[in-house]
Amino acid sequence: LRLGTELSYVFGGDDSDKKSGEKYLHRIVPTVTYQQIPWANRPDHAFFGDFNFQPLDREDDPVSESDFQSGSKIQFDYEDRLFDKRLVTLGVNNKIIKKEWINGKARYRNLLNFQLYQTYDLREAQSSDDPQPWSSLRSQFNLALDRFEFNSTLVYNPYARIVNSNSSVLFKNLTGDYFSLGFSQVRVIDENNEPVGDTTTNIGLGFRYRSRYADLLSNFNFNPDAEEFNESL
Repeated sequence: LRLGTELSYVFGGDDSDKKSGEKYLHRIVPTVTYQQIPWANRPDHAFFGDFNFQPLDREDDPVSESDFQSGSKIQFDYEDRLFDKRLVTLGVNNKIIKKEWINGKARYRNLLNFQLYQTYDLREAQSSDDPQPWSSLRSQFNLALDRFEFNSTLVYNPYARIVNSNSSVLFKNLTGDYFSLGFSQVRVIDENNEPVGDTTTNIGLGFRYRSRYADLLSNFNFNPDAEEFNESL
């Protein structure tokens, strides 16, 4: 069940000439979503581990060695699990769309997209002595201009009080050549919302150069904590 609305505003351009100039559409879309699985029949099989009290908000997290060694004993990933769902998700999507005219034809392009959302688990809130019903607060920010792009993902765990981040900037020209710089900081959080190990930092560099006879693409990754350097060409 999803309930939402849209607030929008058009600005820029000259209304006297409808086939020239540039215009921008700003959209704000707040939503409330409710999800529930009222009944499910699941055989208890050792291969899949313990289904009880699986934290739903970790279904998109990568699986680590600590998951396999924990009580849940995840074998592959969270897609193999059927979660009991009674969820309320609050979210907002903020978007700017650009309209421009090229040779008399309109072209639309997403310039900015910002999403912010968090989920409240009603089942967790009612079935645990120490409930932790709030999921991680997730935000995604994308800015795409003609010669510049910026992307950022932030995930804040309210119980561990840890922010995992992944950001990148990209500079490009009209022929498709680019130079990119990325930075990420990630700390593994287990199913009890406890941090595991130290924060892993990664710095990435990339570039692409295309000529008439060759297309060269290379990426460099450096972990300053472990002093590891990886290159791919």
